[in-house]
Amino acid sequence: MNIRNLLRSIRAEYRGIAAIAERAFALHTVPDYRLNQILLEDILFNIALAACPSVIVELGTGRGGSKSSRAFRRALTVMRRRGHGGGHLYTCDVDPVAIELLAGKSQVSGFNVTTDQFAAVWRDQINKPIDLLFIDADHSHEQSLKDFLAFAPFVRPNGLCLMHDTHPVDEEHEKLRYSGEVWRTASYIKRHCSDEWEISTLPFLSGISILRKAGSKYF
Repeated sequence: MNIRNLLRSIRAEYRGIAAIAERAFALHTVPDYRLNQILLEDILFNIALAACPSVIVELGTGRGGSKSSRAFRRALTVMRRRGHGGGHLYTCDVDPVAIELLAGKSQVSGFNVTTDQFAAVWRDQINKPIDLLFIDADHSHEQSLKDFLAFAPFVRPNGLCLMHDTHPVDEEHEKLRYSGEVWRTASYIKRHCSDEWEISTLPFLSGISILRKAGSKYF
């Protein structure tokens, strides 16, 4: 590496460190709900970046700039810049605006359909192994379990499934307009699918369950 490239690298590293420090300093000023969104996005981003997935499937897009979509797109961007540019996010939502806001985004395919319809599209048309599955659509137990069972067979051995809203903050948040009954789905998977999936739930930020499919040397 010549001196010019070395200096350029040092300046880039400094800017990155400065940006992290500035962001950390500013966090104490944001309201709790916004801080929770930031923390959730960062968790999803770091998991995705560490997993380096080729195929990400997101059930429940949200309004384009939502915490999960933004986290996964950030991870794909970093991966591309580091020479792992083949990753792609497939996301679905019944809200047409959520999908329209993703139009033109690189490495993203949006589908304005229900999760049941998207499952049929995946089975009959796309039919790719999934490295990272994120479930945050309908918050009823029946539908969230149906979503898991529809897409779980496509997850690669040692692949990940992330589920949000699996630990409501209180009984009020067990209503469908909040976290709903997804916690019951996480509990069902733990009781009935432990031979194929290991699961651990982070009991904050409304609950984030991390599931890993069996298939590696170690499980």
